[in-house]
Amino acid sequence: MRWLGIASLALAFLPRASGAQTTDPLAPLERYIGTWVYEGDGNGARVSCRSERRWITNRSFVESHRECVTGTGPITQVEIYGFDPRRRVYVYWGFNGPVPSTYIAEKMELAVAWTGEQASSTARCTETFAADFQSSASQCDVSYDRGKTWQRVSGGTSKKVQ
Repeated sequence: MRWLGIASLALAFLPRASGAQTTDPLAPLERYIGTWVYEGDGNGARVSCRSERRWITNRSFVESHRECVTGTGPITQVEIYGFDPRRRVYVYWGFNGPVPSTYIAEKMELAVAWTGEQASSTARCTETFAADFQSSASQCDVSYDRGKTWQRVSGGTSKKVQ
């Protein structure tokens, strides 16, 4: 037993393998926390939204409640941001109808490239944050020819107000 304790202690002081991730993969999601307002367009019509975002499930996901005014009327939406440790990607689920919008992003840097999956597989969105993470610009595109050409469907700016 004594040797097991000494061996465990010795292993604790071995250097970690280079490239091992030592940071919290959820930390970049902190940028979404708070109250955000969005001004932009969607399918050619003016859109304005207000989102209230907070950590949920013991800081495992960011939950967003979003209310928008669009050219076709009001929209309410629940959004969830998270990290899938198995796939090592950031995930987004948006719920405002019978089929959720689902996207993944491989990295969370100043510019985030969200790629649609499942029912959203013909879509992509980019979001570029200011260095202080207090504002961002976004654009979403859709492809009807399997990614050969893309058409802009929405875009605008978001600003953190609280």
